[in-house]
Amino acid sequence: MLELAEALPSWANHECIRQCRIVKEGHLYSVVFSVERALANGKQLSPSRVAALDPNHKNFAYAVGSDSKATEIKNLYFLKPFDKRIDQLKSKRDRCKRKSRLISRLDGSHLWLPSRRWLMLNARLQDVYRKRREQSKQFLYTVANRLYRD
Repeated sequence: MLELAEALPSWANHECIRQCRIVKEGHLYSVVFSVERALANGKQLSPSRVAALDPNHKNFAYAVGSDSKATEIKNLYFLKPFDKRIDQLKSKRDRCKRKSRLISRLDGSHLWLPSRRWLMLNARLQDVYRKRREQSKQFLYTVANRLYRD
């Protein structure tokens, strides 16, 4: 049986929960609930105003609205240190041996294991990737919320 680390908000009951997902990122597990709730101000959603955010590699995202306005969101300044750290870790990891130890099994098959340093650097690299991904997701949520409010 699973227990929640934090209690659900007071407005959430079992009838308003529409979906539940368990997400694993690295060694961390989290639960994502999709809930249906009424707007606080009582207004109806306006389907005439819609904006779609498209994440890119060249720029951070591209927003296209239902009024045919397109907006480019430049790369974020606070993601640059993450990119530098990723490059450093990748260059160190690439100098390590990927096929370091040959393991022979009882059935006669063989398996190559990476070196301990490669494993350590790869774990660090995955952690930095996860942190960068969380930062960019949080910023996209913030932009979407601001676009909805304005």
